[in-house]
Amino acid sequence: MRPRSRSSRIAKVPSRRKFSRGGFQIRPNWIGKKLKITVIKVVGMNTAECVRQVTNAIQDLPGIGQVALSLASGVASIEHGPMVSEQDIHQAVLDAGFDVG
Repeated sequence: MRPRSRSSRIAKVPSRRKFSRGGFQIRPNWIGKKLKITVIKVVGMNTAECVRQVTNAIQDLPGIGQVALSLASGVASIEHGPMVSEQDIHQAVLDAGFDVG
C-alpha cells in the first residue's frame, strides 16, 4: 500500500474563503460581486508625491480594489465595492488637498 502524499491530505479551501477566525469563515459581503469602476478627474497634481498622496487617500477607504492614477492627464480610475460611493471617493481626494474636476 502506497503512503498518500502530504498534499492530498490537506483540505482545499476556495480562495474566496481566505478570511478565517476561530474556525468560522469570515468574508466581506462584497467579495465575489462585480466591482464598480469610477473615473474622476483630479486637479492640482504636479509631482509623483501628489499622485502617491491621492492614491493613498483613496486606498484608505474600505472596499477599494485597484486605483490607477495618471499624473499627465489627472484621471483616476478606481475599482470599488458597493460599500464606497462616488461621494466618499470625492471627499477622500478633497481631504488629501486636491480638487475634483
